[in-house]
Amino acid sequence: MIKHIFLMVLVLLMLSCGGKKQTDDMSNSYSPTAAKSEAKSMEDHPGKPLFEQYCGACHQMDGSGVPGMYPPLRESEFVNGEVKWLVTTLVKGRQGPITVKGETYDNLMPAVDYLSDEEIANILSYVRQSFGNNSDEVTVKEVKKYRDEAKGGM
Repeated sequence: MIKHIFLMVLVLLMLSCGGKKQTDDMSNSYSPTAAKSEAKSMEDHPGKPLFEQYCGACHQMDGSGVPGMYPPLRESEFVNGEVKWLVTTLVKGRQGPITVKGETYDNLMPAVDYLSDEEIANILSYVRQSFGNNSDEVTVKEVKKYRDEAKGGM
């Protein structure tokens, strides 16, 4: 039974991810440190289409997650917590149980280390400022620093 669930999740992830899409047109014109002043609303945030492409299938487009399967990003202590933890989760993936808002989740989160530092900064900035979250943006400099640390065996 667990094997069947794991295979279903794996197939869904493969179908929803579909590999790296060219996003140069979005990433070259955006500075994460200026997102609040440049974006008219979160609808215009350059992290939104990236989130929808790489994260929305599991965490849902509204950040609510899937009970018992994928943790919510909405008002999450992890989303609003340490940037280092978030960056590491995206570049290395996450495996093993995690408790979010009192509920335990134990599914594999695949790494999206093929995304650029700027794309990861855009996604994390969007998530940290959407779904009831009101945290600081994530900079490209932070992503680069924590990605480099993660590669060193963090």
